[in-house]
Amino acid sequence: MQQLEFKRSIKDVTIFILLTLLIISSIYSLVLYNKSQQALSQSNKSINSTLIVERISGIWELATTKYYYTNVVSYKENMKINDVEIPFTQKGFLIKYDGYLKAGIDMNSIKILSESTDQVKISISKPKILDHTIDEKSINVYDEKNSVFNNIKIKDVFDMLTVEKKKMEDKIIENGFLEEADKNTRLALENMLKSMGFTSIEIIYNEN
Repeated sequence: MQQLEFKRSIKDVTIFILLTLLIISSIYSLVLYNKSQQALSQSNKSINSTLIVERISGIWELATTKYYYTNVVSYKENMKINDVEIPFTQKGFLIKYDGYLKAGIDMNSIKILSESTDQVKISISKPKILDHTIDEKSINVYDEKNSVFNNIKIKDVFDMLTVEKKKMEDKIIENGFLEEADKNTRLALENMLKSMGFTSIEIIYNEN
């Protein structure tokens, strides 16, 4: 009788151990599954975020706003002593040239803040002047006037162009050039993100 009870006890303990091991195994499998799902989700998010940035990079040139212009300016200068102009030392010229400016966002500033199946939120930098180029082949100098004591130098031309470039930038910014660049950038980004299947799109500026 005691032997029968002992065998039954051994059997019960064995069943208990097997059930415990089964439960532990199930819990462990569940933990592994959850971790693998999280890793897969993070991987997919990383892939999607990378794809979004790559797509944005592809439209970057289209998202920039360009402004082409032709400028004509005159330059005159007299030699001076103690801020008093010396007679018959004036030099001057008239110059005409073509240039263009490009405004847009810095591609390195783009960050994907959140992203799901149909929703995306990204941050970008505020638009700025990205490039300002003067076509050297278009530069024409007219009405050159030299003085025996004050000759025109190449440096005079380049110094004047540097000053005029800054004036042109200030002028078009004042006239809303960067606002136009912001509008074009957002429109290009929204159209691209919609083509990727996103229906809820939020674009904000970087804090810094």
